[in-house]
Amino acid sequence: MPAESIGMRYVTVLVETGGGPLHPTERPVAESTALTRVAFHRVELLEDGTGIVLAELRGDKERYRDILDGDDRIYDYTVSGGDTWYSYVHFEPPAPLRTFLETQRESEVILEMPVEIRDDWTYKVTFVGREEQFRAELDAMPDFVDTHVLRTGSYRPDVGQLLGELTERQREILEVAFEAGYYEDP
Repeated sequence: MPAESIGMRYVTVLVETGGGPLHPTERPVAESTALTRVAFHRVELLEDGTGIVLAELRGDKERYRDILDGDDRIYDYTVSGGDTWYSYVHFEPPAPLRTFLETQRESEVILEMPVEIRDDWTYKVTFVGREEQFRAELDAMPDFVDTHVLRTGSYRPDVGQLLGELTERQREILEVAFEAGYYEDP
């Protein structure tokens, strides 16, 4: 049975930050002509209130390391890859970002990765869930951001997307469990 029949939908929004970063360390990275931010592949709030991010970038790794080394809000990081590379960073999130990540952790809506990073301090973000849950998710965005819906529709995962690698039988089992209310009360 198709995944879209279980009532999952998606909404893709453009998140505008008013010309500023989600985390202060983003500004020198974005303003460096030697670096290009591409996407966030994982962003998570840890139990101790700190955050982790797996970011995709291009450019001068040494310049990037210099920026992170000079910021006391960055606790640790590692950089790996070739022309396009990844950075795994353990950081102190500012209060608005921490609030959003706390809300996302408890949310019934899934933040689909990657989050596309654009040069104009906007982020292209897709949420997956039930339509009635999207309003609450968008209302939970930090006050310093605006959101604009780009598109919405039935969610049909492809290979490489969330649920995309499930077999037909696994999707059928998921659908039955979802319709029976199994996921309503964890």
